[in-house]
Amino acid sequence: MVQISDQEMERIVNFLKVMADRSRFKVLALLSEREYTVKELAEALDLKEPTVSWHLNMLRNHDMVDVRPDGTSRYYRLKQEGVHGLLKNLKEKAQGEEAQEDSDDYERRILNTFFQKEGVREYVIEDQTIKVVHHRLKEIPTQLKKQRIVLRRLAQEFEPGVHYTEKQVNETLKQFYPDFATLRRYLVDNKLMARDTRLYWRTDERGL
Repeated sequence: MVQISDQEMERIVNFLKVMADRSRFKVLALLSEREYTVKELAEALDLKEPTVSWHLNMLRNHDMVDVRPDGTSRYYRLKQEGVHGLLKNLKEKAQGEEAQEDSDDYERRILNTFFQKEGVREYVIEDQTIKVVHHRLKEIPTQLKKQRIVLRRLAQEFEPGVHYTEKQVNETLKQFYPDFATLRRYLVDNKLMARDTRLYWRTDERGL
């Protein structure tokens, strides 16, 4: 769990309160493009100038907006370090926490996140009934680290040293996800399976 101090929690709560107002959110969106004067913001947002000034003062108090005087005009701009500083800090904390997490627990959590239990199927082998829990893949992870964990799990469906036709590979992967062609390609791209003109085989024989 990410550890957040009371001071950081207060900053987060205040940040969310500021962002909860539609007008202030629009002000920040405009300032992310370029500098604006109060008059320009008022015209763009169809608000009165005193109202815009009030929103800008609140944003400045929370270190999210800066002002640059130019003659008789005052130009407001997004203060990148103020807006992104809090989010960056939280991201670093989350990444540090993830790095400290036990790798087995992390993989188990990823698999539980992306696979869902579909049901229990019964197989009769030599007069014995074996119950096997089947899972479906909800989606293919976009993050490479998580994607590789999912692919290693799918590679377990193929026996080391056994060669499979493309049809056999497709039938196996189709049980987990409808886009079996993408899964097949990813397995090969990640060198978890190899192929020649006709056959596929699992490349890692260490028992993934």
